[in-house]
Amino acid sequence: MTHSLHVLIAACGQPEALRQTLHSLAACAKPASYAGTIVVENGPRAGLDQVVAEFPSAHQFSYQYSQPPNKSLALNRVLAGLSDSLVVFTDDDVSVQGQTLAAYANHAAGKSGGEFYGGPIVPRYEEGPPPAWLVPLLPRTAGGWRMPVDKPAEIQQPEFVGPNFAAFAAEILRVGGFDARLGPGAHLVSPGEDTEIQARLLAAGVRGYYLPHAEIHHRVERGASGVEFAVHRAERNGIYWGIDRARRRGFAPRGWLKVYGQWLNDRLRIRRWRRGGEEPLRVRAECLAARWRGRWRGIQLGWNWDRQAPWDELTRAAPHQRRAA
Repeated sequence: MTHSLHVLIAACGQPEALRQTLHSLAACAKPASYAGTIVVENGPRAGLDQVVAEFPSAHQFSYQYSQPPNKSLALNRVLAGLSDSLVVFTDDDVSVQGQTLAAYANHAAGKSGGEFYGGPIVPRYEEGPPPAWLVPLLPRTAGGWRMPVDKPAEIQQPEFVGPNFAAFAAEILRVGGFDARLGPGAHLVSPGEDTEIQARLLAAGVRGYYLPHAEIHHRVERGASGVEFAVHRAERNGIYWGIDRARRRGFAPRGWLKVYGQWLNDRLRIRRWRRGGEEPLRVRAECLAARWRGRWRGIQLGWNWDRQAPWDELTRAAPHQRRAA
C-alpha cells in the first residue's frame, strides 16, 4: 500500500521567502501519492495565510496556525492529523527541486513505516559563498551537505537536517513527537529537534536512508555564512551535544570523565590555534571554545532532561489551528 505524501512547513515570518518556497513546490513534479502541502505558522501572525491563498487550489496548499513561537510544537499539532502519511519536512526559505518529492515517494512506495529519509542540502548564498576553510565550521544548513554516494544508502546515526527530512507521521508520534524544548529561536534552549527525533527513531528500530536525488536548496541569508554566525551556531549546537551526552545511560562517571579529558585536550588546541596568527586557525579556535561553552551548559541541562515534562501546559492544550485554502 502506498500512503499519502504531505509536505509540512513550519513557518515564522518571512512572507516573501515562503512565497518563493511555494513557487518551487508548485513547479516540481508531484507523485501520485502527493496529498498537499501544509504551512503551519507559529508565533506572531505575518500574513502567511494570505501568501498561501495566492496559489490555485490545484496545488493543494493549506494553512494552519499554532500560536506560540515553537516549531516543534507546531509540527506535532499538524502530525496528529496525518497519522497515515509520509511527511516531508522542509523550511520556508528553500527551493524544492523538481525530482525531490518523487524521490521520496518512490523509495517509500509500498511501505507504511519502518524507515525515514533525508537528502542533500545545497546552500544558495545571498552574499556570495564563504571561504572554503570556513565551510566545515558552519552548520549544514549554511555549509551544505551530501553523502559521497549516488544510490540510496542506510545511515547509522542522525544525519539529516530540518529543511530536508521525511518520516511517517505515525512513527514520529509513536516515539513521542518532536521535543518542544528544542528548535530554532533564542527562547528555546537549543536547536537539534531534527537530530533528536532521528535518534529516537533509530533507537526504536526505524531505519534511516539517504536519498541522493531528494535534493533541497536552502537560502542562506546575509550574515548567516560568516565567522560570527559560525561561532554563534557552534555554541548553540554544543548545547544539544551536551544534552544528548548527559542523557545517555551510564554517562556518569565514565562518560563524564571521557568528556572532561576531551575538553582538556581541546583547551591545548585552542591555545595553540589562537597563537597561530592565521585567520582560519583563530576562527577554528573560537568555534571550538564556543562549542565547549555550549557543551558544558548542555550537560547541566541534560542531567534532569528526562525527568522534565516539556511544555506540559501547551501539549495538553487543544490545538489552536485554522485552515485556509
